Amino acid sequence: MSVAALIGGIAVKVWDRPAPNPIAAAVMFFVVIASFFGISTWIVLAYFRERLIISHGSVKVRGVLRLKAIEVAAVQQARWRSRPAGGGSLVLSNQESWLVVPLSQWRTDDRREMVEYFHSALPDENQEHWPEFEKRMCPWRHPGGYGPRGGWRNQVPFTVTILLIGVVSLVFIPFVPANLAYGIAFTGLVNLTGGWYFARGILRHSRAERDAESS
Repeated sequence: MSVAALIGGIAVKVWDRPAPNPIAAAVMFFVVIASFFGISTWIVLAYFRERLIISHGSVKVRGVLRLKAIEVAAVQQARWRSRPAGGGSLVLSNQESWLVVPLSQWRTDDRREMVEYFHSALPDENQEHWPEFEKRMCPWRHPGGYGPRGGWRNQVPFTVTILLIGVVSLVFIPFVPANLAYGIAFTGLVNLTGGWYFARGILRHSRAERDAESS
């Protein structure tokens, strides 16, 4: 907070002048801050609300806005997909509903348990693209195979996004009134700090993956 206050104070002192176009500056400020707030709120809600529940023969996927459920015995089609990278996903559907079971966000042990459960619980004739999925995304079934590449790649777009938000926030400071500079500077600092934190994790996991592949 003290660093943010310092940056904001410097911004106010350096750019202490009226905006060249107050209306345009106000609109730009509103759009930028509303976008940052919306993205941040959605990420927080997704972290606390999104859940995958498998119990008593039913599968429930709770998102930010809705809850979808399907009975395993009622599944008429199961489509194994190799995307997103790092683990893939499974689409379960029947005539009344459908849902997507995310697999890439789980650790290998948890993903293996879920994959083996669905593969054994669903009739073979209802499973599409299983051979390709097994070959590419199930390294425990193919010792020595390459398997899926690390799920850390799924964090790259998010990390790049918040880093760009941080940079854009600081670039916008000269174009807004001085009394708004503190908020813009603080927003940029928060996003840059979060992007730096995620970037460190991505680099650490990518190095670990390279070391594992070379050993």
